Amino acid sequence: MGMRRMLTEADREEISRGITEQAEGQVIAERIGRDPSVVSRDVARHGGRTRYRAVLAARAAAASRCRPKTRKLDADPDLREQVLGKLRAGCSPDQVAGRLRHEHAGRHAERVPATVSHEAIYTWIHALPKGELAKQGILLRSGRSTRRPRGRRSSPGARIVGMRSIDARPTEVTDRAVPGHWEGDLLIGRAGRSAMATLVERTSRYTVPVALPAGRRDATTTANALIGSVTEMPAPPGRQAGQARRAPRLGVRRVRHQHPQRAGPVKSGST
Repeated sequence: MGMRRMLTEADREEISRGITEQAEGQVIAERIGRDPSVVSRDVARHGGRTRYRAVLAARAAAASRCRPKTRKLDADPDLREQVLGKLRAGCSPDQVAGRLRHEHAGRHAERVPATVSHEAIYTWIHALPKGELAKQGILLRSGRSTRRPRGRRSSPGARIVGMRSIDARPTEVTDRAVPGHWEGDLLIGRAGRSAMATLVERTSRYTVPVALPAGRRDATTTANALIGSVTEMPAPPGRQAGQARRAPRLGVRRVRHQHPQRAGPVKSGST
């Protein structure tokens, strides 16, 4: 996406001329080759159709682009005192912003500076020197002195190298027609402080809960617990148990059970 093209003085002169001619915003936009929304925003931002002036609009836009910008609460001592008073009373920045909008609802345009957004309050608070909030007698409900990063966290992706998809299981397992196939899942408790595994026979839905020691859920611990539960089952216990993809942290791809009386050891695969 290319850089947004700003309105020039000539563009604003054409907008002002179009307003004088009482032309529609779409017509003005076609004249300067811009989107109608660009024209409507610029007009609304700089006085509306009754007070729009090209020179004043250009000066205001240039001043708005200057960085760094003075924060609204730093530029307005009266507004800052109102905000501080409500914060000391225990209001959150969202409540403060809403209360100011309510108190100044229906006021004229010159009273608009008496309101502020919650985002502006948060930005001002977290720009204060360390310890300044405590000196002001303000304690945020979150208890944090810095803001959490916004945006979605990136997914860590699959943690099991070479993990086989659950879609790769045989047809006889998928349609549940042949008994003896087992499905394993991992259940994690609140805040990750506890965990347990389950084994479910896919045809009968017979479920075997598997306890994990001290809530540990690493691959080795979980695999050993599942193998121990399978070997303790009476014969014939089933053919195989597969870990569903929806619980990849389990770390067990396949556990094939064989009764201790039969030849061959218990096999397990770890991915």
